[in-house]
Amino acid sequence: MWYYLSSLLTLLRQTRNGYVCFGLLLHKKPVVIKLKNGCQFKVRSLMDVWIVKETCLDRDYESNATPIQDGWTIIDIGAGLGDFAISVAY
Repeated sequence: MWYYLSSLLTLLRQTRNGYVCFGLLLHKKPVVIKLKNGCQFKVRSLMDVWIVKETCLDRDYESNATPIQDGWTIIDIGAGLGDFAISVAY
């Protein structure tokens, strides 16, 4: 339970418009999340929101790996939103 509450706080603190995520509960129209670092993601569901949060805000992909260095070439071969590739490009 604490994880989900802290995740909501993370979304509200580290986005310019985190409140739009609550609209996904009321209607199924995609919304655009704007991160404070300038990245923007069109999300279609709460699962998309969670993926952006864990990848871009929590940086889960980097927590147990070598930190990304400037000048590296990153190839994102996933089947998701492209959030990892966009976040490391910033």
